[in-house]
Amino acid sequence: MTAMNEEATKIIVSPRQFPLVSDHGIGQRIASLLDWAARIAPGQPLSYAEIAQAVLGLRFRLGGSSDLTLAIREDVYGCRDRLATKFSRALITDGNTARASVDGAEAFRFRLVRDVSKLQGGLTKMLQTRQVITAQGLDPLDFPGFAAFCGLTDHEMTEELGPSLGRLLRALDHVDLSTGEIRSPGERAAAAGRLLN
Repeated sequence: MTAMNEEATKIIVSPRQFPLVSDHGIGQRIASLLDWAARIAPGQPLSYAEIAQAVLGLRFRLGGSSDLTLAIREDVYGCRDRLATKFSRALITDGNTARASVDGAEAFRFRLVRDVSKLQGGLTKMLQTRQVITAQGLDPLDFPGFAAFCGLTDHEMTEELGPSLGRLLRALDHVDLSTGEIRSPGERAAAAGRLLN
């Protein structure tokens, strides 16, 4: 199939086609819209303005930087749990658009990979903060459990947290954590050392 034919057969989702249930709250409407769009036109993202138009039941499209669009954008991020629990879909965003995952591979590549990347960054920040607390001192009588935690070396900390995180990172070694793209075997070998360090 040529690119021209692919473009001609692409289904365009219009926010005006969405069967709005006005009794639902905004978060439920957004999750329902993203699920509906994933079933009607899998993989097609919707702009935040299109999402706002659909869930608010507007006949006109809002501007991308309107107050309503920006408010709906925040609500989109807030519906992530609802989209997962009610529709078994992951929220996929790129800063300008949002959509629901259409299969497990997409949820893995575009959601789990980002979550693990954030976890890895969070662990690095936690170790830095622990070093600051250790350098500045902490009264062990005030925080006995945390004082013991701060007394661990980085190696001991890795031993405590490492096995589970290490298994998860090894499971993701064929995926570029920044983009969600699948790596070639050569890129995997080069990245394996960086991920576990």
